[in-house]
Amino acid sequence: MNTFHWHKLSVILLLLLVLGCGPDSPTASEQSVTPPTPQSRTVFVTRTGEKYHSGDNNVIAEQPSPQEIQSEVNSNGTINDKQAEILGKVKYELGLNGLTSITDMQAEILSSKVKKLELNGLTSITDKQSEFLSRVWILYLNGLTSITDEQVGILSQVGSLSESYGGMLHLNGLTSITDTQAESLSTVQLLYLNGLILITDEQAESLNKVTVLSLEGLTSITDEQAESLSKSLSLFLAGLTSITDEQAKSLSKVESVLGLNGLTSITDKQTEMLSKTRSLYLGGLSSITDNQAENLSKVESVLILDAVTTITDEQAESLSKVSQLSLQGLASITVNQAASLGKVKLLRISDSCQKLVDKYKKP
Repeated sequence: MNTFHWHKLSVILLLLLVLGCGPDSPTASEQSVTPPTPQSRTVFVTRTGEKYHSGDNNVIAEQPSPQEIQSEVNSNGTINDKQAEILGKVKYELGLNGLTSITDMQAEILSSKVKKLELNGLTSITDKQSEFLSRVWILYLNGLTSITDEQVGILSQVGSLSESYGGMLHLNGLTSITDTQAESLSTVQLLYLNGLILITDEQAESLNKVTVLSLEGLTSITDEQAESLSKSLSLFLAGLTSITDEQAKSLSKVESVLGLNGLTSITDKQTEMLSKTRSLYLGGLSSITDNQAENLSKVESVLILDAVTTITDEQAESLSKVSQLSLQGLASITVNQAASLGKVKLLRISDSCQKLVDKYKKP
């Protein structure tokens, strides 16, 4: 056979193979049965390089982001182990306040790396879960309305893995605690118990060891409790609407921040005593006298008077001595007041007033 014929035969064989009629092609009877065509599979590469398989249609889909999973968990109120594993890789902050229950294993996974964990939807936890959750630095469990002494003892270790930060614990759903629980919680650096409606003198003595203590649910305290609580570095008692002069004297010993945003009235003597604290929050006062303004000007760092709606020129001049001043309740000020307030290093005031202050503020 010459070269031309070999070439022609090669072309024919190639066509037969392409058409499925080559040496290994099925017989006519076999060709009458068409095998099922496999479903197409679309492969997506995830952000982490992994493949994520959605089970029903065997199509590989992209793994949802932690943000998407958080949204789904908060919407559904439940979490599965796969979702927990993905969220367990988050290093800084997780907000899962819609979650109503978790398993011990999920608690361990979720608290393995994250620094701040919010689980305000949980109404109860196990001892094992409290052990895992105490590993984070900042923990929110405001949905708990009751807790055992053992669980409190474990949770009080929150932040213990941080050498420099210390722990922050939010248990604002508790309306009461035992003396034993108060003693355990005294080791927490930043503690929020804003749901407590009363405490004993013994509990006050235990809790004063907390560096930053928030008890904004208390509507009254005894003079002895005021003296004990004043030993905290920062203290927040926004539930108090009035205090005695003796209590003011004690509370003035708070070294850093004293929050009394619930007070609706105050005496000149009380302002004189309270001005000794470094930062003072009096966000509930709607008005002050010139003498009170002069007393409060002695506050060293931050003074908050956000409910005050009007001030006199004399008050503005007195308050200008405060390093950081908040007067966000003022709707308008005079030119003289603007000139005085322009001396404040850091001023928080309404935008309309700020424009006038800026005209007189020295660079």
